[in-house]
Amino acid sequence: MDAVMDLGPPLGACRALGRPCSFFQVFQSSSRGGVIAGGKAMQGKIFLGVMAILCLVLMSGPAGAQTPGTERWFLPTGAGGGSSSPAIGADGTIYVGGGDDKKLYAVNPDGTQKWAYTTTGNTSGSPAIGADGTIYVGTWTYLIAIKDEGAQGATKWLFYTNASSPSSPAIGADGTIYVGAKSKLFAVKDNGASATKKWEFTAGAGIATQIAIGADGAIYVKEYGNNLYAVQDNGASGSQKWVITLGGNISGKSSPAIGPDGTIYVGANDNNLYAITDNGASATQKWAFTAEGSLLNSSPAIGADGIIYVGGSGLNHNKVYAIQDDVTQGTQKWAFDTDYYTMACPAVGADGIVYAVSHGGTVYAINPGDGSEKWHCSVFGSDFDSGPAIGADGTIYASFSAGEASGLHAIYGDSPGLAATHWPKFHHDLNNTGSAKGSVKPVVSITPSINLLLGD
Repeated sequence: MDAVMDLGPPLGACRALGRPCSFFQVFQSSSRGGVIAGGKAMQGKIFLGVMAILCLVLMSGPAGAQTPGTERWFLPTGAGGGSSSPAIGADGTIYVGGGDDKKLYAVNPDGTQKWAYTTTGNTSGSPAIGADGTIYVGTWTYLIAIKDEGAQGATKWLFYTNASSPSSPAIGADGTIYVGAKSKLFAVKDNGASATKKWEFTAGAGIATQIAIGADGAIYVKEYGNNLYAVQDNGASGSQKWVITLGGNISGKSSPAIGPDGTIYVGANDNNLYAITDNGASATQKWAFTAEGSLLNSSPAIGADGIIYVGGSGLNHNKVYAIQDDVTQGTQKWAFDTDYYTMACPAVGADGIVYAVSHGGTVYAINPGDGSEKWHCSVFGSDFDSGPAIGADGTIYASFSAGEASGLHAIYGDSPGLAATHWPKFHHDLNNTGSAKGSVKPVVSITPSINLLLGD
């Protein structure tokens, strides 16, 4: 008698559990009541091929056509990793910092761990990916360049920064890596096996670790205080273009976003979202939008129609705001109530849906037109403090901090990838380059080939 290997629940049960079906589960579900005999290998392969095609059809569409708003998988990481916004490589690999465990994790799109690289310190900053696939991550003391070798992450080089907190690097159009550390902004050149400091710029107080780069190469970095700096990369040196003092303390979690006309948007702890015009040698404030009762301490994101989305936190004023830039003022389009602090940058899907996460452990999908809820997914015991990323298949990736139970969540979404807008998420794009010239094209969605499924 031929034996049948139990390869997991059949298709119906797999769907009911809210997780992706495998090809073998489709095969098992379809072949119950009949066994492919060993002597009918060719017919078996044909049958397997048909079932493979069926599985691919069933799994086509955003996030494999699973129910939006349900959890796809969860991968535990180190405690305190919830401030690390995931970056996604060209092959779909997700990279995220583990926080206190000092690791950078590489995760396959199916939720399995590819590798974990141990760094020199806390990795709660967000990684960035260069054009050649190099992953850059900042710790308390170093900027580290890591090469993904498939089975492991390998050290390319370490650059000493002596930062006061884990930083989130930004990458310029020419490959220069910019990283903040205490009162300094470093510009670093990747030479392959080593790194060279191009220059360092010193500000009056501590440089915050979130950086944005304009289309003209200007580097925008905030000071721990009320000042926003614009720095010019001159090749061998970095010089101050201008500094502007805002009305409130710029949140340490708020990285500037840059609109299609070059307007810089940044949130502050005085309940304001500021719109700044870069005039070259000086800057002027276009307007300040006041959110009554909410500290606008998330990084902003920008939709296809120019609407700015930003999270707010305050007693009975935990919201996601949609704000229209009307040139002389910022006008509220809508405000969406969340269950707790909303300190992470929203992300905009290719269909315009706005995805936001709360410190209360909830992922929200919000309709952009009227601010109504499309769905939400609550994860017990989770504190989402980093901006989510949207995979090519619509999966929402968000890291959270919950002590020893911290990790990376994957949630089924609706959208066919990230929006190709001017600034659709934290640090601009899926590579987290923080640059207006970074690519917002979706990463490749890897699907098993029929030949691979059928074998030789």
